[in-house]
Amino acid sequence: MLIFFAVAAISMVVIYEKGKESEALVDAEIPQETIDWINGIGKGLDDIFSTFNPNPRETPWDNDGDFGKDTASGYLTFEDSLFVFYYHEELYDEMLKCQKMAHDAIPRLVEVCGRYYYPADMNGRKVPIYLTRNQKEFESLMKSMNCGSDNWGNTAGVHVSEVSPSGYYLRCLALNGKFAYSSTSEMRHVLWHEMNHYCFFASVNYSVRVNIPMWCYEGLAEYSSRPGEKVNLSRRDKNQIIKECDLSERYFPYVFEVYQGGHSIFNYMESRYGLDGVRSFLQTTYSEGVATACHDNFSISLGRFEKDWKDYLR
Repeated sequence: MLIFFAVAAISMVVIYEKGKESEALVDAEIPQETIDWINGIGKGLDDIFSTFNPNPRETPWDNDGDFGKDTASGYLTFEDSLFVFYYHEELYDEMLKCQKMAHDAIPRLVEVCGRYYYPADMNGRKVPIYLTRNQKEFESLMKSMNCGSDNWGNTAGVHVSEVSPSGYYLRCLALNGKFAYSSTSEMRHVLWHEMNHYCFFASVNYSVRVNIPMWCYEGLAEYSSRPGEKVNLSRRDKNQIIKECDLSERYFPYVFEVYQGGHSIFNYMESRYGLDGVRSFLQTTYSEGVATACHDNFSISLGRFEKDWKDYLR
């Protein structure tokens, strides 16, 4: 018996030493089609900035490296168990409202997306939320984040992220003081919209070929951030959407078709298949795309789903 335990102990030491010699495993090998999709997530939009980083990101993913943590940035910091808020003193009241809204968003995100991603799910990283005072400050923040665009003139909020072989990493959510604080309902809408992007893109399986259409993630963010609201489209807009929008295409021709049109898709989906149907559709979409999600959950083709949605619009 003693000999048995001695041999077992020696074996465990050998296995342990062998493990220390092994190279670290990369979590996911990301296909080129998925890399192209990541880099094109925000094409033509002004509320998403996404990039692919070919190098694995080291852990922990805490908030120590946030731009707002640098005293030279001019931001104050307010931190709770789930979020880190970066703001200026005159926005203290707005920050407290924002904190409550962020926590209030979680049940809705679980209800729609299937789950919420806590710091423990993100290698220790809390969701960083920046509150800027005006357009100039918002644009300065985007420049500091190396977001390579000057097209921020109509942006109320933004989701900035990267994907690497280590997975999805949220760099920040940011609210533009020019628009985001005009009313309590608008602040909630902007924040919840961007938080939905966080949950959606954190859920995507980047190790497979991904090419999810823009109407899916922008329409979903509108639908999720306006619970109980049906999108209001003019007859002219409906006719344009019916004529131009192909659900199998990566992009719709016009931005309003992506946001309002996409919102109407999820209004229809809930009216026909219920909230459980929306959630099941998304669970499949994260790994297998919208066509398979329609087939597996609704037993119809994407083309038939498109026809039914357009009939609903009429």
